[in-house]
Amino acid sequence: LKAAVKRHGKHYTPPALADFLAERVLGQLAASGEEVLRILDPACGDGELLFAVHRMAKKLLPGATLSLVGYDLDGDAIGFAEGRAAELGISVDLHQGDFLQLGRGLSDGSFDAVITNPPYVRTQQLGHETAQLLATEFKLTGRIDLTHPFVTLMPTMLRPDGVLGLLCSNRFLTTR
Repeated sequence: LKAAVKRHGKHYTPPALADFLAERVLGQLAASGEEVLRILDPACGDGELLFAVHRMAKKLLPGATLSLVGYDLDGDAIGFAEGRAAELGISVDLHQGDFLQLGRGLSDGSFDAVITNPPYVRTQQLGHETAQLLATEFKLTGRIDLTHPFVTLMPTMLRPDGVLGLLCSNRFLTTR
C-alpha cells in the first residue's frame, strides 16, 4: 500500500483539513456575489474537498448554488466519491480520467475556484521519460514532480478573480 501511495501520489485529504481549506476558499468568494459558484477539484480522489466546499457553503454562503466538478484517474476513487455524494444528497459532476489531458478542454476561465490536493509524485517515481514528457508539454524546467503540471494548468481554469485553494507538500514549495 505504501509503495502504491508513493507511486501514484494518493494522499487523501482529512476532513478537518478539507474544511479548513474550503472555508478559506469560500471566504474569498463571498465578496464576488455570484449566484452559481463553479468549483473544480482536478484530482478529487474520494471527493472530500468538494464535500467540504458543500458543507462550508451551507454555513458561509447559504443562498449560493454550487456546481461541483471533480476529476480523478482512479476509477475506484470516483466510484467511492459517487457513492458518498449519493448518500449525502450532493450533486457532483465526477469524471474518471487523466486531468492533465482532459483538463485542457476546461481552460476557458469559467471556474470561480479550484480547490485541490494534487498528486505529489517525485521525478524518481515518475521515471525519467515521463518526467521529460511532462516538462516538455508544460514548459517546465528543473526537478519537477507531478504537482507542477497541475499547478501550471489550474490558473487557466479560473475566471479573472478566481480563487485557487492548493494543498501541497513542502517539498513542492522548495523545488527549483
